[in-house]
Amino acid sequence: MRIGRISITALAHVWGYLRDEGKRKNWSEGQKVKREMEVATDCFRGIDKDAFLAKVCKAYMALIGDGRGGVFCENSLLPPSEWHPITQSKVQIGKFDVLLTNPPFGAKDPNQRRSDSFTI
Repeated sequence: MRIGRISITALAHVWGYLRDEGKRKNWSEGQKVKREMEVATDCFRGIDKDAFLAKVCKAYMALIGDGRGGVFCENSLLPPSEWHPITQSKVQIGKFDVLLTNPPFGAKDPNQRRSDSFTI
């Protein structure tokens, strides 16, 4: 599970920081859960080219904290203008602080089209 493992691990890491912040600020359990949900829903995005893996990731994200709304099935090597309009609205280039990815970036397919904005 490519994007799933990356997303789950990153989300768990950020939630650790939120729990520490909650302890310092004496948040109730409800406040902690609410903040975790907000972060999962509003701050995490994932793209996988494989529809099955995107669905598996959505299911797993739903089980651990409902970040599923941020998982999309797209070819991230193509220009964003070729993505579904919903993906375009939710995954805006230049709006993220951290980008995690895993190779080979389509290297196994010499016919793979890539956006001109990427240097691989």
